[in-house]
Amino acid sequence: MFRSGVFTSRATCTPRDLELEQRINRKLKSGRVSCFTMKGDPDDYYGVTYSLRGLSKTHMRKEFDVDDNDLIEGLNITARGMENTKLPPGYTYDEDDAERFPQWVQDLINDG
Repeated sequence: MFRSGVFTSRATCTPRDLELEQRINRKLKSGRVSCFTMKGDPDDYYGVTYSLRGLSKTHMRKEFDVDDNDLIEGLNITARGMENTKLPPGYTYDEDDAERFPQWVQDLINDG
């Protein structure tokens, strides 16, 4: 249950987070990422939230060193899993697109 009140967070978006976010979003095939830094004692944590069709997945790390290509490859795999997930009742997106098979199923059909 949600209660009224004030929501606070230690998350901030640093210039480094914004630069990483823009670099990744330029290369992604689908979906978007948002990067942030969680200030903590004694160490900071770094996060990337990937969103696609109203669904999201957050990845947290203790180190900022990220290989863009590895991250993008992993997010494309995550996108394939999200393509199979139907949104809960009340959420809508393009119905014609929802009725089509996900791209990875089309690839299997075409290769088989």
